[in-house]
Amino acid sequence: MNIADLAWAGSTALIVLAVWVETMTDLVRPDRWRRRLHDLAGGALLAVASLPAAFVAAIVARSVWPVLSRTAPSTVAAATDHPLLGFVVAFIVWDALGWVDHWIGHRTRIGWVTHRPHHGGSSFNLTLALRQSPYPLAGIALLPLVALTGVPFETAAIAVAVSNTWQAMVHTQARLPLPGWLEKAVMTPATHEVHHDHGGVVNLGPVLTLWDRAAGTYCAPPGHPHEPRHHDCRFGTGVPGGGQARHYGCPPCPRSPRPTPRPSSHPTDCPSPANAR
Repeated sequence: MNIADLAWAGSTALIVLAVWVETMTDLVRPDRWRRRLHDLAGGALLAVASLPAAFVAAIVARSVWPVLSRTAPSTVAAATDHPLLGFVVAFIVWDALGWVDHWIGHRTRIGWVTHRPHHGGSSFNLTLALRQSPYPLAGIALLPLVALTGVPFETAAIAVAVSNTWQAMVHTQARLPLPGWLEKAVMTPATHEVHHDHGGVVNLGPVLTLWDRAAGTYCAPPGHPHEPRHHDCRFGTGVPGGGQARHYGCPPCPRSPRPTPRPSSHPTDCPSPANAR
């Protein structure tokens, strides 16, 4: 077992442990245990169903990696052959491709079909990290593109494992105590919850907020990150006021009618993607 395999094994174990701990914490609450068990069962089934696709993606990437990596300019390949620099390059490129994959998942019909299971939980919690599509078409197609940077496959695999771990952890109900500068640079549980609250039209970045800020799809959490959140968009795939979701989720709250406004001392609106800062 090489270091890449260890990274993937450690990432998987950490995610499963975190899901289990958070689930056990909720099971002691009589108002949550049924819903949480339902989320856990659904997430576990989808996680198992997604394993064949994950293996296919790994086999495809490993088989085409030598061919694609040879197309990188020699100077770039020599630079990215360094473990640390190669990791940074692979992480950034994979994160950018992840934004594209996520955009496809919410803005196209076939993308939404493959991504919708992730938004099918009953509430925002770590079991969403298990709800992966059994047929991640865009992910399988995009992963080999990292090879064009000349980064060795093992280095890229470690970068992807680290990225996936962070993406899973931002679904926790806990609030991570991060420095202010880091909260602006990376997705946090509060930031990613806005993505789920608004049907997926904002905060599409896997880890870095850079791509959303550049595309105008970044939306900061309303109020203090530790305050309770009050949005008029139903969680997940719903639209404000009920009804069926559109194929890419619900639009930003300010552009949607709110039939029954409810008073709240907290901000309720999220800027539209065009005006997001």
